Amino acid sequence: MRRTGLFIIGVLILIVLHMMVFTACEPTSFPGLNQPEELGGIFNNDQEKYYPTIQDAIDDAHDGDTITLSRGRYLENITFSGANKNITLMSDYSGEEVIIKSNGYGPVVTFTSNSSTLQGLTITGGNAVLGGGILIEYNSSPTIIGNNVTGNTAVGGAGIHVSESNPLIVGNVIKNNTIPNRFGNGPGGGINVSNASRPVIKDNIIKDNTSYLDGGGIGVSYNSELLPAESRAEGGWGSNSEGGHRYRIPDCPYYKDRGNIAGNTFSGNTHTAPTENPKKGYHVYFDQYSD
Repeated sequence: MRRTGLFIIGVLILIVLHMMVFTACEPTSFPGLNQPEELGGIFNNDQEKYYPTIQDAIDDAHDGDTITLSRGRYLENITFSGANKNITLMSDYSGEEVIIKSNGYGPVVTFTSNSSTLQGLTITGGNAVLGGGILIEYNSSPTIIGNNVTGNTAVGGAGIHVSESNPLIVGNVIKNNTIPNRFGNGPGGGINVSNASRPVIKDNIIKDNTSYLDGGGIGVSYNSELLPAESRAEGGWGSNSEGGHRYRIPDCPYYKDRGNIAGNTFSGNTHTAPTENPKKGYHVYFDQYSD
C-alpha cells in the first residue's frame, strides 16, 4: 500500500511539472486580447492598453494616440469620426500580415470629418454603395499610407471613395477592386474623387481595378481637382469629351508646382462603358471636370 501511495504521488508530481513546462511555452494572454480568425492584439501605445476590437480602441483613444495591430485577421467595419480625435492606426508588420476584413455590408474603413492616419494594413472584403474599402467624406483629410487596398466592391470608388475631402494617399497598393455591372454604378474602380475634393495621390501602385462605367484606375467628377505633376501616359488619361469646354482632362500636360497626382504606377486597369472615348482614360478618367 505504501509503495502504491508513493507511486501515485510520483505520478501526480510528474503531471504537475509537465503542465508547468508546457504552460510556460504558451503565448502570454492579456485582458481584452483580440482573437479574430488568427491570434492578434490591439494595443494603444500611449495608454498601454489592449482592446477586444479595433473600434473599441478607436472610441477610447485620445487625440494623437497610436493604436498598433499585431499579425492577424480582424473582422470589423471601423469608423474614425470627429475633427478633435486624430489618431494613428498602424502595424509594424507587412501589410499582408495584418488584415482588416469587412464583417458585413459597408465600407471596411470610414473617415467622417476626420484626419487620422491609416498605415501598413490590408483593407479587403468591403461591399458598399460608396468606398467599399475606404470611404473618406465630409471634409476629412486623413493620411492613407503603405496599405494594401484589395478585393473590394462598390457602386462608386470600389477601393477608395473621396467626397468633399482632401486626403493624402501615398505609397499604397490599390488593386483588384471592382465596380460591377449593376444599376446606378459610378466611376473609379481603384479610387473615385468626387464633390469638390482635392486629394494628393502619389507613389501608389494602382493596378487591375475594374469599373463597368469608367475610370478603371481613378475616376474624377463633380468639380474635383486632380492635376498631374508630371507627364501623363497617352491613352491612360481621358474624359467623356476630351478637349471640350467642360467635361475634359486638364489642358496643361502637367502642373509641376501645383500638381496633386504624381509618381504612381498604373497597369491592368479597365473600364467598359465610356461611349465617347472607350480606349482612353482606363487609368484616370474625368467626368464633369469643370474650369
